[in-house]
Amino acid sequence: MKRFSKYIIVGIASFAVEYTSFALLLLLLPVSPTRILIAQTLSYILALLFNFVGTRKYTFSTQRKHFDRSTSSQLRRFTALALFNLFLSNVVIYVLVHGVSMDPLVAKAIVMSLIICWNYLIFNKLIFSAK
Repeated sequence: MKRFSKYIIVGIASFAVEYTSFALLLLLLPVSPTRILIAQTLSYILALLFNFVGTRKYTFSTQRKHFDRSTSSQLRRFTALALFNLFLSNVVIYVLVHGVSMDPLVAKAIVMSLIICWNYLIFNKLIFSAK
């Protein structure tokens, strides 16, 4: 349970980084057909970097101070999951905003909540597992 609590803390912080940067980018980017997807992608990448470090160092307490083969393997698996999540979230946000006329900030919050749920299981079993 302690690991899950740490995951929630990192997840909330990552959620704040991603959601805030998404909202700011929506305000700063010029209105265009691709504005939402650009804001989504950039905010996701920023939060992804924050989340990898937080999850690796805090949630799963990886003690390595240097970049080694294990870190490289974790980063590859983490990146594969991130690319899948980015693709899926872009599609779902696009459908919710343009197909259902949902507010982009509401769509973003829904998608982020779903990703948080399945990521813990994948992180725990496949990416940061103590094999």
